[in-house]
Amino acid sequence: EAVFRELQKEAPKLPVIIASGHSNAGLVHELLQAGAAEFLSKPFTSETLANALKTCLEAGDEDRKSA
Repeated sequence: EAVFRELQKEAPKLPVIIASGHSNAGLVHELLQAGAAEFLSKPFTSETLANALKTCLEAGDEDRKSA
């Protein structure tokens, strides 16, 4: 959580995917509301990670097109 908050300060538009083996619903909700792009609960598959990355890249493409 602390690393995410620091990244937000330094690069607020950077999409952040958080991966953790300690997921509680409250923290997940809080981080997503604060701007995390995705939250992956460990263990996750390579397909799940690939889908999260694809979502972030597509969102970035849309942001650049609308700018």
